[in-house]
Amino acid sequence: MEILGLDHVQLAMPVGGEATARPFYENLLGLKEMPKPEPLRLFWQPPGIYPGR
Repeated sequence: MEILGLDHVQLAMPVGGEATARPFYENLLGLKEMPKPEPLRLFWQPPGIYPGR
């Protein structure tokens, strides 16, 4: 199977890890950061904070 491209990439990392990750993804891999699409800006529920767990 030949891979022709990527639609999007979503990454999980520790809080505050963005500043460390950006140079790797932008400079080394050549990926460009883009603003989040509007549907993804509406709500974000971080893992591990659900009552009763």
